[in-house]
Amino acid sequence: MEKYAAFFDLDKTLLVTNSGNLFFRYCYRLDQIKFWELIKLIPYPLLYKLDMLNVEALARKLVLRFKGASKEEIYEFTGMWVKNMVKDYFRKSAVQELNLHKEKGAHTVMISASTHNLCYPIQKYLGIEELICTDIKFENNIFTGDLGVHCYAQEKLTRAENFCKNHGYSLEDAYFYSDSYSDLHLLEEVGHPVCVDPDMILKKTAKEKKWPILY
Repeated sequence: MEKYAAFFDLDKTLLVTNSGNLFFRYCYRLDQIKFWELIKLIPYPLLYKLDMLNVEALARKLVLRFKGASKEEIYEFTGMWVKNMVKDYFRKSAVQELNLHKEKGAHTVMISASTHNLCYPIQKYLGIEELICTDIKFENNIFTGDLGVHCYAQEKLTRAENFCKNHGYSLEDAYFYSDSYSDLHLLEEVGHPVCVDPDMILKKTAKEKKWPILY
């Protein structure tokens, strides 16, 4: 079988929850944020499910906590976050699919709107070959507080297309696993879309298009 690309979303797909929520909870556990900051996150899962959450604003809020820190400090912290918390929140069915694609020789890719400091240690923990996400900017090894282009909606499709083009793959042969209607651009272009515990709008679309649904 020829090699192909298998793309996996992160939040609510490889994870059963949102990485941002987990990160805030971890910071609270370490007394790095106040209780009222944690309480403000309560409506986020529902807003995310209804596609009403400003994901880019949340990403910026999460990453600004690291402004002025060195690259080593940032990735040491998020690496420990994965080992101490995130490892307990992986979706078993999605990880099983990931491992099946590895066995078939697929080029595995995590593609996420979340920022690189959150995605990278998860990518490494799961043994995923490539990472496409929202970059964070450094100057002289210090985080500036700035982000790259938000890897969301149409941008995900653009980056997936570029990835396939650069590696000689076809989107028609590719798989993409996602939970969110915001990823419809890419889901409609790959040959093998798979919806993972989809939000209400994506679930309706999946049934109409007869796309497989994974829980």
